[in-house]
Amino acid sequence: MKHITIAILVVLTLIGCKSNLNSAEIAQQNQQLEQIAVKVKQDDFQIVMNTAYPLATNAVTNVLNGILIPNGDSANRIDLSDRDDYIELGNKSVKGELSYYGERRISSGYGNQDTGIEFNGIP
Repeated sequence: MKHITIAILVVLTLIGCKSNLNSAEIAQQNQQLEQIAVKVKQDDFQIVMNTAYPLATNAVTNVLNGILIPNGDSANRIDLSDRDDYIELGNKSVKGELSYYGERRISSGYGNQDTGIEFNGIP
């Protein structure tokens, strides 16, 4: 019985091990990271979101699933391709407009249409 247990542990260990990246793959990753770093330092850029994966409570999940299922979305994955969610990052300003999918804890009164997260300021 001990030999079987040891054999299973050895097999699981070998299966669970991942090979390391070779030097060419590491060099390619480093080059891509350097290109991104240069781009970020030199230019302003915009991030456009395609999908949201909200972390929600059970109550929010039940409500969102009731609302979103007809659109093909769920409480765990929401397609943002038809929305204008973005973040603009620059050296002198940061702007953003993001939809909010979560539980509201503070009321903002009736008729308030600001339901998302909006910001415009200095980094």
